[in-house]
Amino acid sequence: MLPSSITELENQLRSAVVARRYEDVRRIAPQFCAAARTAIVQLRPGDPVRREIVLHVDRTLEWARDMLIVARTFVGTELRRFTFLQKYALSVPQNASNTKTNVEA
Repeated sequence: MLPSSITELENQLRSAVVARRYEDVRRIAPQFCAAARTAIVQLRPGDPVRREIVLHVDRTLEWARDMLIVARTFVGTELRRFTFLQKYALSVPQNASNTKTNVEA
């Protein structure tokens, strides 16, 4: 079983990642790793909980990394789309939305 200090920091880290609070992620991730390190040092060598903590921290950090990559990709796509659409928005005359077509039958 994982110590509560690790699970509490994991929850904070996951919350920060999901909310894209990057400064919080930068602050919490080292605290999460330090809490795991402290818990591991307190256990006797060969204790299976040590391996459980290491694997849990590894999986959590891998998840955080993947989520941050996806978030950055999404933001990059949005910026590219904005840039693409902006060039068309600038080429539309300002009164185009108020102008009726001059097509006669």
